[in-house]
Amino acid sequence: MSGHPEPDGKGGARAGMAGRVTTATSGGIARVLIDNPTANALSERVCAELLAAIDAAEADPAVMAVVIAAEGRHWSAGTDIRDLELPDATLALAALCLAVEGCMKPVVAALKGNVLGGGLELALCAQMRVAAVNTR
Repeated sequence: MSGHPEPDGKGGARAGMAGRVTTATSGGIARVLIDNPTANALSERVCAELLAAIDAAEADPAVMAVVIAAEGRHWSAGTDIRDLELPDATLALAALCLAVEGCMKPVVAALKGNVLGGGLELALCAQMRVAAVNTR
């Protein structure tokens, strides 16, 4: 088992890692949802889960596009400051950004609320960005 989200046989996907990122596939669209209250900070763990979700969506022939969205008021306030002292904290975000940028399927960042620091960096790596009126 790779730890990546796997198809559930019903057109959807199971989350491969219990955590802060969930994936659901419907109509050829993989919806990757960040849920790391309160600001959807991109911790090393969240970055790893997002990377696994992007890799799984890219490998799934039923997926035609990926949308990265977020629970709560904000898309992402950036890197989790609690992780800044970890040696690989910036490497996790860099690997995620490279995967999003290099994904062979279109990746759309569905933005809302604050999009700051590493969150903005991730959004800029997507091929498209769609912003709610409250996006800052």
